[in-house]
Amino acid sequence: MWRRYERLRGPDVGGDVDDELEFHLQTLTERIQQAEGIGAEEARRRAEAEFGDRARAAAACRDIGERTQRRRRLAGALGDFRRDGRYALRRLAAAPGFALVAVLTLALGIGANTAIFSVVHGVLLRPLPFADADGVAMVWHDYSRFTTRTDVTSWAVFEDWRARSRTFGAMAGFTGGQVNLTGDFEAVRIPRGQVEPGFFEVLDVTPALGRTFAPGEDVPGNHRVVILGHGFWTERFGADPGVLGTPIRLGGQDYEVVGVMPAGMDFPGEAELWTPLALPEDLRAVRGAFFLRVVGRLAPGADMAAAQAEMSGIATTLGRENPDEADSGVFVQPIREHLVGDVRATLLLLLGAVALVLLIACANVANL
Repeated sequence: MWRRYERLRGPDVGGDVDDELEFHLQTLTERIQQAEGIGAEEARRRAEAEFGDRARAAAACRDIGERTQRRRRLAGALGDFRRDGRYALRRLAAAPGFALVAVLTLALGIGANTAIFSVVHGVLLRPLPFADADGVAMVWHDYSRFTTRTDVTSWAVFEDWRARSRTFGAMAGFTGGQVNLTGDFEAVRIPRGQVEPGFFEVLDVTPALGRTFAPGEDVPGNHRVVILGHGFWTERFGADPGVLGTPIRLGGQDYEVVGVMPAGMDFPGEAELWTPLALPEDLRAVRGAFFLRVVGRLAPGADMAAAQAEMSGIATTLGRENPDEADSGVFVQPIREHLVGDVRATLLLLLGAVALVLLIACANVANL
């Protein structure tokens, strides 16, 4: 066993170098002592002076020795791999039935693991397309006493939240949905996000091309601008950087392209493009017109717990000021939890199940 360890580890290059240098120094010392008839200490001193920088020589020798050992270990490993491979192929060729069963069994286990891990990576592990996503949250109207704690709100209520909150550095309102794409394209319905100016700044997403919406572009009549998703831009415009300023027809109206989002940005709801959320003034003032979703970014030093406590207090205050809202609250939900939803536990359970399938497949092959 010790010999096997020595083979894997290789010789002690540092120790060998020190022993070799000491041997040369000792030999040179004895030669000087015999030639000049001086004492051992003086002969040693002269030998070290004649030999030069021992530490530098040792470092150079160690480097050469270690490179040589690495090449030898690599050559040995490759030789072992070739021999093992030839042996395995001969054994499999001698038993084609066993080879087929083993390959199919392992393929089943590996294929299932690859498929589930791809889903887990895409849903749970892949970084969100927002900078510092842990500081981004959805802010919901909480009607859990009657229906759900993740309900939409009205623009008027949202404005109160934004004006009174201190734990959120910024908030933005938005809605999702679909819109008809016509004009030079085949008429289709595509998902879009309608967002107020500042939405992308809250998420801290920088366009890959062009700009985001400017203040005032959410005013009805001044809202005919659009930002394209990266996939839409690539598929419909061939990733043409000259797309800015191009008109496209949405819902029977022409919109001017002012920006393109980076790859991976499709919030909300796998949106392929975004237009300004242009609301008439009378709708902004109606507290009971519930249609709006809200996203916020925490202020520096704030956390989700503090934001939840503050927003619950704000909801209580608004309930006293507006009796129709007394039975509702506010729910602060981390953006990752919102996007992943209830599938996290299911996906992890599936990942564990397919890992067990792979383990069983390996055990079956070993038994065969």
